[in-house]
Amino acid sequence: MEEAQFNELLARAGTDQAAFTALYNAYCKKIKWVAFSVVGDISYAEDVLNEVFLKLWSGKCKYVKNPNAWIYEISRNTALDFYRKHLKGAKSAVSLESLAEGGVAPVACDAFSLAEFQSMIASLDKTDQEILTKKLAFSYTFPEIAAEVRLSVGAVHKRYQKCLEMLGKVLRHDG
Repeated sequence: MEEAQFNELLARAGTDQAAFTALYNAYCKKIKWVAFSVVGDISYAEDVLNEVFLKLWSGKCKYVKNPNAWIYEISRNTALDFYRKHLKGAKSAVSLESLAEGGVAPVACDAFSLAEFQSMIASLDKTDQEILTKKLAFSYTFPEIAAEVRLSVGAVHKRYQKCLEMLGKVLRHDG
């Protein structure tokens, strides 16, 4: 979504259902993916999604220069706040089938350990986490990501592939 269109919809989101719906349709899957990457559970990710859209609806958000980056940041920060408030120290298992049903990830296999998944994500440096999220949740191209993280396109691609390999090992229980 273009910057001008996003800001027009954002300005009207609290009073215009069509504007709010347009923002929701454009960003709900992206927000849910970012939230899931932090909270590790699809139902909690949906709670975070609701909190993000309450913020958008409230009218407190003003002009945004880069909508995708802003949505990523507000989603991540809201998810981190949710995690700290509700989940810190909690353990559970997540079914990837529930993720596929929730539109977060196009995968389906046996349940895996949330602790293993969170450990894998936590083991990534901040740049790798950003690359993975922007590619999977926001459909950024490698050149777009490279420009934002200030690495070469080749380096971004290599780091992305490394992240996917690590995630695959966790999902297959390869250790």
